[in-house]
Amino acid sequence: MLRSPDTESTKQVDVASPEAACVGRELHPSTGLALQAEIGRILSESVELQGTLQACAAALVRNTHVALARIWIVQSGVLKLQASAGLLIHDDDIRAIVPVGQFSISHIARTRTPVLTNSLLEHPHIHEKEWARREGMVAFAGFPLLSDDHLVGAIAIFDDKPITNKTSDAISAIAAELALAIRSYSLEPGCAPGNGASAAVPGFEHAIVFTSPDDMVRFWSSGAERLFGYAAAEMVGQPLDRVVPIEHREEHREMMRRAHAGQSATRSEAIRLHKSGRTLDTRITTSPWRDAFGAVIGGVTIVHDLTEFKRLQREYLLSQKMEVFGRLAGGVAHDFNNLLTVILGYSEIAIRRMPGHDPLRELLCEIHKAGEKASSLTRQLLAFSRNKAVEPKILDLNAVVSDTEKMLRRLIGEDILMTTIFATKLKPIKVDPGQMQQVILNLAVNARDAMPQGGRLTIETSNAVLDEAYARRHPTVVPGNYVLLAITDTGVGMSPAVQTHIFEPLFTTKGPGKGTGLGLATVHTIVTQHGGHIDVESQLGRGTSFKIYLPQADAACSRQASDVNLRTIPRGKETILLVEDEDSVRALARQVLELNGYTVLEAINGDEAISLASQHGGPIHLLLSDVVLPNRGGRALADHMLCMIPNLCILFLSGYTSDAVARHGIADTEFAFLQKPFGAAALAQKVREVLDHPPKAA
Repeated sequence: MLRSPDTESTKQVDVASPEAACVGRELHPSTGLALQAEIGRILSESVELQGTLQACAAALVRNTHVALARIWIVQSGVLKLQASAGLLIHDDDIRAIVPVGQFSISHIARTRTPVLTNSLLEHPHIHEKEWARREGMVAFAGFPLLSDDHLVGAIAIFDDKPITNKTSDAISAIAAELALAIRSYSLEPGCAPGNGASAAVPGFEHAIVFTSPDDMVRFWSSGAERLFGYAAAEMVGQPLDRVVPIEHREEHREMMRRAHAGQSATRSEAIRLHKSGRTLDTRITTSPWRDAFGAVIGGVTIVHDLTEFKRLQREYLLSQKMEVFGRLAGGVAHDFNNLLTVILGYSEIAIRRMPGHDPLRELLCEIHKAGEKASSLTRQLLAFSRNKAVEPKILDLNAVVSDTEKMLRRLIGEDILMTTIFATKLKPIKVDPGQMQQVILNLAVNARDAMPQGGRLTIETSNAVLDEAYARRHPTVVPGNYVLLAITDTGVGMSPAVQTHIFEPLFTTKGPGKGTGLGLATVHTIVTQHGGHIDVESQLGRGTSFKIYLPQADAACSRQASDVNLRTIPRGKETILLVEDEDSVRALARQVLELNGYTVLEAINGDEAISLASQHGGPIHLLLSDVVLPNRGGRALADHMLCMIPNLCILFLSGYTSDAVARHGIADTEFAFLQKPFGAAALAQKVREVLDHPPKAA
């Protein structure tokens, strides 16, 4: 078997390789990409059609290691052989000019259907059996070359080893590029595809545009129609810079100058304009448009739509930012909660001890209020470090909005008219009630700040269905039944640029001291953690609408117990083992408990607590312990203490969230839990609650 010199050494190396013993020649995963890159380079650099196709055939053999690759083009209704590489066959053989329908390649051209067979001698549509038997060929693959739904040529490959699907796919991937190249060579001035009509180019979902040297559009593909929104009739004869923003037109002209000079150019990121005026993220490649003699007669522009890619990229970057920020926030909030526990606890004790007329009482009340505001800020910080809701309950969203309405009216001010529209027969949702109220409050504050001169705020609920079509446009959405909470204002609105950043932590358009950049980021985190979705609609000067979709729940709504305003701190006489490594928090807890009648044994870590319990002669009724302790963690300490005292009550404290605590092996259904920061009354109330409901005996 004779092989042309440019491929012989490659084939000999392949035959000697261990892979040659396999059923087929398996391509390396990068081979297909390498082939596409080399074909792209050849098409952009070559100036004469036959030489270009010959170089492409050689590249096919060189990259895929097949025995023979041949390329034909259609001229005057027949296939004319333009290139042959690999197995040496005289150019005057009977397949140099083939009527459509004759021989294997013409059958493929006539049916416009690719063929792959590894049983060449048995295939009914393979006519070269005698030649194949003589040369030892066992496999064949053929591909029609189609452009504008017109047949412009065909590719055939033969091999003495089976052709794998990977090899076939690699060649199929470059067929559209070859077809476009052949088409661009064959188009004479004044003969653009379809005489200026739109064209569907198989294998090319991207926009393809041919332009004359004066940048006038001569051909506008169906992909260009879909991408830019202009029909071919609207663009043919118009300058291509119609879809280029003014600030990017010089960059466009430079790319076209290079194309007219016979060079190719690519911009990996370019902004273009849709007919509606919205911007498009694109990748653009320009190359020369040549006639059959290789002369440049214009430019060919291929535009790839990157809009969806950019959207997914922004979502991914946002999720990465949220994850990093969440880890940082969790650590900061934990330490901050310890400090706030001390501030809230001691200020509360001092306020309770002072007579009502003492002038210092008012000052202490302000300190306590500031501590509570700071506690609200740490709850927002902790929202980023959660992976799930803290205490989800089956709720009626109408009831949640109603409970929040009075607070909202005080919050937004009298110059804003607030309207609520409640759906009848609204389906229940499963959410954390506190977090749901936080979502409503944050969005209401955001709306208030967007209406400095007053306006209208509308809060509306309804049942909703998000279908498959909606989910395809929003990949994070699971199709199904949802409950919609829509919060709409008539404020200043947001630009598209601002909308892409609103859910990023610390991003704010408000002035210094007027915004933390956590409000909308917190909303986004809470909603997504509940399996929900947020849609934002906004225009400058026309207001903003936040639409929050939360999954419908199957169970009936929970009855919410009313909050009890405890005027007195509950007391007790039990013995409590207090374990806390933060000195100030431990001192506060001891003082609160001893003031209310309890006996307190205090330890700084788990080992010290076990030693203290072993030496204590009397009963221990409650273990009050931080979750994260040096040497021995809270869960390990609890397990050990339960072995010593089976009926021991357990109450854990932590500055982390309950789900973060769960990662330390402590489930909220197994043990009681009190979130820091807490006040004196909250600690005493929780201790009394746990002692009054001891665990059942095993």
